[in-house]
Amino acid sequence: MAVGETVIRVRGLGRVQRSLARLPISIARESKQFRRLYAAEFQRQLKLRAPVASGQLRASINVKPGSKENEITVNIDSPYARFQGIGFTPHWVHESMGQPGSGYTIGEWARAKGMPDSEFYFVRKSAQFYIKTQNYMLSKLQKQGVTAVKQAIKDAGFKGG
Repeated sequence: MAVGETVIRVRGLGRVQRSLARLPISIARESKQFRRLYAAEFQRQLKLRAPVASGQLRASINVKPGSKENEITVNIDSPYARFQGIGFTPHWVHESMGQPGSGYTIGEWARAKGMPDSEFYFVRKSAQFYIKTQNYMLSKLQKQGVTAVKQAIKDAGFKGG
């Protein structure tokens, strides 16, 4: 070795290269599992927060594969989900009104809830269960995403994570 010459040897370079080669597969696997778990938890939280009269709204919340391979969709198939989730303008309703196919009228629903008999009921606003649940789940998203990425790095063979 000459004076002023430095030799640098990299040990374990093959192991690093193998780990780097496994990383995309590991990230794809963890990402898929993360999406499934997140969608299932989102569905569970929506069902917990959904207002219940007939149970149709809760029953209509389901998880489906998305249109692309890397998508999962939480779907609400109830005809009145939009009004319960997003809200509506306060309005008057007649006691004989009801959702087609639900089997309930507003009057029957009100009596089942112990409300006084009336010909008209004033509906103030919806529960907005969807927006509240979405905000709650977004607060958990970063932590769960970071955990999934760390696990993918470990699965690829890197120490630590």
